[in-house]
Amino acid sequence: MNPWDKVEEILLSHVVTIMSDAERGESWLNALKGTGENGVLFGVSLAIDILNETIDVADLARFFTEHNPGDPNHAIDLLDSSEEIAAIRDREPGVPYDHGGYVRVVELGGFVDKYLRRPLDSENVEWVRREYLSDPRANRLSEVQNAWSGRKGRVWVLPKREFNEAREAHATNLAAFLNDVLGLGYNRATYAEHPEFIVVYYPEDFEQRFTVKPRQPTCFDACWKPAGFYISYAHEDGWGRTHPCSGSELRHRERVHMKIEALTDDFRLEWLGKACEPKFDHARLTLAAEKRLVEAEVRLRHRG
Repeated sequence: MNPWDKVEEILLSHVVTIMSDAERGESWLNALKGTGENGVLFGVSLAIDILNETIDVADLARFFTEHNPGDPNHAIDLLDSSEEIAAIRDREPGVPYDHGGYVRVVELGGFVDKYLRRPLDSENVEWVRREYLSDPRANRLSEVQNAWSGRKGRVWVLPKREFNEAREAHATNLAAFLNDVLGLGYNRATYAEHPEFIVVYYPEDFEQRFTVKPRQPTCFDACWKPAGFYISYAHEDGWGRTHPCSGSELRHRERVHMKIEALTDDFRLEWLGKACEPKFDHARLTLAAEKRLVEAEVRLRHRG
């Protein structure tokens, strides 16, 4: 079956049937289908989230009813900017990952520009290397007073235990490996020939001290204009799974949390290295999305 046919079947049976305006629901299906591959990928992730019960179909039905999708581009714009469809599991307590803690991988230029609010040039990059990266014990991340956040106000993190395993297994090319396997896809930098990456280690008691709770991501946490390499994942362990730019079978667990207004000094920073441009395989991305949708249906049958 064509992946869109399956997406349409799931949206019709779970969402359109509970809408007060079924015709509006059909309009949304046609608009998403009209966006081509991007709309299909979004639709697959949306269907997975529905089957995995990580979003509330009542919220989605209400959103579809209240908003006219218009043309396909407008439909994607509406969905990409929506804050109306909250993740159900955002309302539940976070589940610590074996008490192992979290890390966030950040491109160095983004740290300079977005968090330190310094002009992104070689002089300021060198200043960060000297002041923040030369001695990891001397990090002063409490000085980062700008909100700790990514696009759409989300921060994507992975379990520290898996990060440490990757660091041991890929010691000579760790930055390049993470650029690929996390689906980051950086291929250039304005301050150097190749992008550089740093890792921020979260304090072990992060979930106890901070009100934001990491949770499994949904399609509404990801960005779709432009689309990256996000695919939703059906599992009851409270984690999503990354999809590599290259389309390899490697996956890492991932969660998101909402922004933090300011960091503290027990967040720790470390330089990871430089990364070359990853290989991009969008055909495998589509195949992986289809596979995850099938897996989600299997899990639903087993649950039932």
